[in-house]
Amino acid sequence: SGSNLNTVMHDGSRFIVGGHNGRMLTSTDADTWSYNYMGDDNYYVYGISTNGSEYVAAGQTYGLYSSDLSIWDAYSEGATSVDTSIVFDGGKYVRTGEYGILIWDGVSTYTNLPDPYWKWSLNTNKYMNDLDWDGTRFVAVGSSGVIYTSPDAADGSWTEQNSTVTQNLHAVTKNDTRYVAVGASGTIITSDDNGTTWVTRTSNVTITLNDAAWTGNEFVVVGNSGHILTSDNGEIWKDMTHTYVDLNGVTAYNSDIVIVGDKGTVIRNNQ
Repeated sequence: SGSNLNTVMHDGSRFIVGGHNGRMLTSTDADTWSYNYMGDDNYYVYGISTNGSEYVAAGQTYGLYSSDLSIWDAYSEGATSVDTSIVFDGGKYVRTGEYGILIWDGVSTYTNLPDPYWKWSLNTNKYMNDLDWDGTRFVAVGSSGVIYTSPDAADGSWTEQNSTVTQNLHAVTKNDTRYVAVGASGTIITSDDNGTTWVTRTSNVTITLNDAAWTGNEFVVVGNSGHILTSDNGEIWKDMTHTYVDLNGVTAYNSDIVIVGDKGTVIRNNQ
């Protein structure tokens, strides 16, 4: 696929990649990839999650739903203009995008229109780009350095925190104790108290950083112009440029690290 690839996740049995123009890739070993067409070139996917029996993709204009990754149902009801990430916390889906954060129980039918199946959890004029769920807490990041935290994503439960930065934040991840958030102009900030207070770290790059993941041994951050940054503690970062294209997503499963980007780029770590 020559289309831009935006996001990658692992569902416990395979890697799943979503991108522009209805492009989707899957792989069980990160080496051999199968191409799945989602059925419409208008489907732009920026996040994918699953409750174990159904997949939900967050993207542009539509909410997308599939039980097998082959046939996708699209419904525009409940969708903001662009949705950027989605997670399942064991009881509900939580989705970020333009104007805030929405939740859906994953049970009530999305075909029962016009009854809205997605409910507002946080309605804001900020563009929310990503969120992390660690089993007990949500941390969401967005435009102009905005950060919100919540124990359960319930309406009225979100607390805005001081990130100490004004750059757009594009992604957030966590190891056992430390959150790392990344964004525009090489911004990297960390928090050791559940997302309440944040410290600015030196990345030594000025490009936009698009995604971050914890591998079990180190943080991996990917960004524009092929930059890949790594750090074992989130404080001191090593930068390498792997390709000239923008890198948009990264995930890790066991010993495999998969990075995706523009022009159909897929990179995996060497074993």
